[in-house]
Amino acid sequence: MNSKQIAAIFVVVIMLIFVQATIWIKNHSDVRSKEEDKAKSAANTAAMQVLTETRQYDALKVSTKEMIRFLEAWSPYFNALNTPQSAELAISMRIKEANLLTLGQRYEVASTKGDPTIPKVMRANLIVEDDYAKTVNWLGKLETEIPTLRISNMRLSKGQLSNDIKAELVFEVPLASQ
Repeated sequence: MNSKQIAAIFVVVIMLIFVQATIWIKNHSDVRSKEEDKAKSAANTAAMQVLTETRQYDALKVSTKEMIRFLEAWSPYFNALNTPQSAELAISMRIKEANLLTLGQRYEVASTKGDPTIPKVMRANLIVEDDYAKTVNWLGKLETEIPTLRISNMRLSKGQLSNDIKAELVFEVPLASQ
């Protein structure tokens, strides 16, 4: 083979290498372009989801504004008596301060039915026998001093003395953090 033929073969091989490199670069570019399109599509989808979620969040914030304000107002009362010991102490101290005659006291932690926000309550079973006005006023005062307390059961009957009243009471204090 003479030098012209070798040069021609060499030029053809180099041209084939260039053509192959061009095809490889084009294919690689196409793959990257498809990946870029997929990434842009995914980014657009994510941006739309963020926008939708932001709108839903804003709507929920507006629709629950009153409830949030209500919960913020009541939060200190729930936090003040969030253990069984603090609830028992609060009720016992109110009885002692009022100088009421108690015939029986029993405290127990009980679970509530159907309310996941307040899973447990401190249940106080009391039997009080004292002056009618004193007992009724104590109940009213108790409601203002412990606003989260609820009377779940109350049975009133005549006491031993003429103006005494016997009250069998069941109080429940929610224990929100238990």
